[in-house]
Amino acid sequence: MTARRARAALAAVFLSCIPTAHLVAPPAPASAYTAKASQLNICGAYCHRPNKSNYRTKWGHDLLVFYVMSENPAPWLVTAQETCGVQSWSVGSTLSSRGYLGRYFPTLGYNTVCQGSFGDSLWAIGPDVGGPGSFQFSASTYDGQVLPDEKRQVGCQQKQNFGFTWFGCVLHTVDTANGDPYAQAAEAAWVTGSTATRIVGGDFNVAPPVNNGWPNSWEADQSLARTALLATMSDTTLENKIDYVFSPTAWFPASVGVTSCSTAAARSSTAQYTDHCYLLSTFSNSL
Repeated sequence: MTARRARAALAAVFLSCIPTAHLVAPPAPASAYTAKASQLNICGAYCHRPNKSNYRTKWGHDLLVFYVMSENPAPWLVTAQETCGVQSWSVGSTLSSRGYLGRYFPTLGYNTVCQGSFGDSLWAIGPDVGGPGSFQFSASTYDGQVLPDEKRQVGCQQKQNFGFTWFGCVLHTVDTANGDPYAQAAEAAWVTGSTATRIVGGDFNVAPPVNNGWPNSWEADQSLARTALLATMSDTTLENKIDYVFSPTAWFPASVGVTSCSTAAARSSTAQYTDHCYLLSTFSNSL
């Protein structure tokens, strides 16, 4: 099968999860808007181990809630990776007061620290349009072997804001020790690029670009930030982390991003909760 046919097949599988009536290209936005989106891998299980003094004692979902609840106006989309099921529920319960509806995409049925399921989450403002859709990365992206217990995927939900519909998506690619993050990122870019308007938040584990040239922002806490995190918490399992928020040019044409690791003090504070930085992106259309 050619690469183009293979990508088309991947997109078809994903799109089959979403009602076809919702895939019609939406009309132009009815008004100017500023769409914000935030992203944080909260390290909900792997940063916390019972009876391990070198692991974090604070929980990343508390940091995520603090930042999102402090934003004004609120982000349209909030994405998070490595969330225990109970954490996803807890965050959603708090964010619901600001009009968020949540979707949880489990990648692992049971995690010992979570004492339950484990996966990715998104919360978005505005009414849902149809149900969620998910696309599981192909087996070949896991070193050509059978999929491991954790089944990484792209999860999306269609929403309604400012007179048009759009998709919010979340994902988490594998690291190089467990598969091919570059292949998974390519699959993700192809699949999400087939869903009309979209904002994608994810932990990609690969360097830019992975987004087909779409406007984006990312935090690549590889050197100074990573050194600060290691100095604060002696977690020897840390490796380079690269998180993105991106979107297509035609609908969200400009972006600027800020992170919670912009200063040494902020990095040290963030490191008490998780091994990633909080990323906030702003996409504007002045019309």
